Amino acid sequence: MATTFDEASLTTLSTNAVPPVIVYQPVGVQSNFPTAVLKISAVGQWPRLGTMTYQWQVASATNIAGQLISPSNVTDGGDITGSGTSVLSFSSAAVGDSGYYALTATTPYGLSVTSSASKFAIVTVPFRR
Repeated sequence: MATTFDEASLTTLSTNAVPPVIVYQPVGVQSNFPTAVLKISAVGQWPRLGTMTYQWQVASATNIAGQLISPSNVTDGGDITGSGTSVLSFSSAAVGDSGYYALTATTPYGLSVTSSASKFAIVTVPFRR
């Protein structure tokens, strides 16, 4: 423990923390069924990262680089659960749930990674594959 300013100025804190990595990017979903699930997983080098936090975001469009434009945080409620987890679920998805979704995973050290955007489209008419 430093007892003087000179000693304190020489004390540094270092960590081997590395940013998390998105292992599976979200896959786009187009459905005319009332239930749908988006799944994604983010991992880091355990145990140094500790517990990660997750936040899903949604936007109505993406830019040319595939990033969300003016995203808003997704919250649990209605037909949506899992907004703060690595799996976002829709129990009875509706057209209004359509949009581009992405997940940000953050370590306790503040290091984060954001997934690619995934288009989630609920349609009211049959579609062809």
